[in-house]
Amino acid sequence: MVDLGKLKIDLSMDKTINDYPLSSLPSKQRKRTGKAKLSLFEQIDPNLYDEHAKIITFYTNLDRIQPWIKTLDIYYYDNLGKEPDYDIEWYDEPKTWENRNNSGNSVMIEVLKKGELQFNITFFVTTGTIRVQGSHYSEFVDIHFPILKDILDKVTCVLPDSQTELKSVLVQEDQPQKDDFQRLESNLVDTLAKIEHSHNENFNKVLTAVKQCNDDVLVLGKGRKDDNEMSTLQLKYKTVQTEKQTLEVKLKHEQSNIMLIKAQHEDQMKYHNQILEETRAEMKKVLTTSNSEIDFLSVSLQTKNEEIVKLKDTLKQHTQHLEKLQEENISLRSQMISRFEDFHLVNADSKYTEKSKLDDNKPTVLLIGTSNTKRINAEKLSPSFTTIKFTAFNLEETKQAILEISDIIPNQVVFHSLTNDLKIKSPQHCVEEIQDIIKLALQKMAK
Repeated sequence: MVDLGKLKIDLSMDKTINDYPLSSLPSKQRKRTGKAKLSLFEQIDPNLYDEHAKIITFYTNLDRIQPWIKTLDIYYYDNLGKEPDYDIEWYDEPKTWENRNNSGNSVMIEVLKKGELQFNITFFVTTGTIRVQGSHYSEFVDIHFPILKDILDKVTCVLPDSQTELKSVLVQEDQPQKDDFQRLESNLVDTLAKIEHSHNENFNKVLTAVKQCNDDVLVLGKGRKDDNEMSTLQLKYKTVQTEKQTLEVKLKHEQSNIMLIKAQHEDQMKYHNQILEETRAEMKKVLTTSNSEIDFLSVSLQTKNEEIVKLKDTLKQHTQHLEKLQEENISLRSQMISRFEDFHLVNADSKYTEKSKLDDNKPTVLLIGTSNTKRINAEKLSPSFTTIKFTAFNLEETKQAILEISDIIPNQVVFHSLTNDLKIKSPQHCVEEIQDIIKLALQKMAK
């Protein structure tokens, strides 16, 4: 790596002005776009891009384009390019800048070490943006950039006055300014103006003293003073002239610092205003989203209310239907009673009914059923027939009940079966079993 103290620094601008004359540089600085709008004036913000992007940007203004080109030329072309491990590729894009205001006009520098690309530098002259990108971009940030700033200071100190005049070409963003920022900006501008006025006043005093000294020398020359007095005055003149040059350099340096501070302040203003606008936009977006969700929930609530009303109507219809079925059931029971009004009732609430006092003049009805018949009160079915109720939970128990009846020959047999067997057997099998049971009952009644 090149040591700053051993750098070969040629501050002559002749080559730079010849290769990049003002006629080839933009007449007006263009607006920066994308994240480059948030970059700092000749300072690096390491948090502007994600680390994996391996890129940094900063910018300069219109009157410092040539000084930056000269600075890059001194460090990379005249010094680092002479190192045995480094190769520097310098070219312009496009090769000839036919349109000075073409946004594509740029200076390209590729830095290679032992044949491997470390990073490339792209200087977009129309926007003043300097972009560094590559796998070793951090080397530029930590090592190269501080050296470049020191070289730039030396370059700007020796420029002619026409090169250091402050040119306000920064584009103002159309964003609302906050009162606190405006007061800060106003105070900063006033302070900078006072500093510049103080330097200009001191500079004018030195110029006046030099002019007076020069007049004294001329007067003394005309008056033919002795050589010793003339030598003293000439020495004084040279001393004052040296002080004048020193003050000129300091003034230019201070003017450069003032410009840098002002540009940084403007960048901070733009950054804070952009953050404010982004926050406002985000809040507006959140508010819009919340309103949309409220509208959606309101519609959903209304839909659910309508569904509840429909379910209530459906429930009402089913209730009415159930009541109708119950009425039909009562009607059927009444019809059944009327059909067997000549029968005599015999109750049988246990699995095998105790033998009732049978009336030979009344028919006998045998009721065999599942637990669903448990609540049937046989005595209240009809006084016109005798009822014997037998509980059988499945077809097998129904068959066994018929076999166990030996002293009763019923006139009618009523089955309430299949309910439980259909849960575990196929319908075909159940039908076959009930048919066998009916045959068995008929045989029993025939005897």
